[in-house]
Amino acid sequence: MRRGFVPIHNQNTTQPNKESLTMRELKPCPFCGGKDIASYDVSDYNMDSSPEWNVYCNDCGGEYKDIDKDKAEDGWNMREKDI
Repeated sequence: MRRGFVPIHNQNTTQPNKESLTMRELKPCPFCGGKDIASYDVSDYNMDSSPEWNVYCNDCGGEYKDIDKDKAEDGWNMREKDI
């Protein structure tokens, strides 16, 4: 399982539906500044997938993945000035 930012847009990525979106506030995309951000459980879309959570920018395709929802969302919201 990869962990961390993946700034390359993948045309084959299944985008989440509205029912799977989180209610937690997510910061704009650190790559493009886009605000169309989704957070979803990858295993909802890929039955062969191990547990993995994905935060995804629908504007540029940037994403952050982690095995845990809170860690993925915290990682997405982390900025250099926060370190």
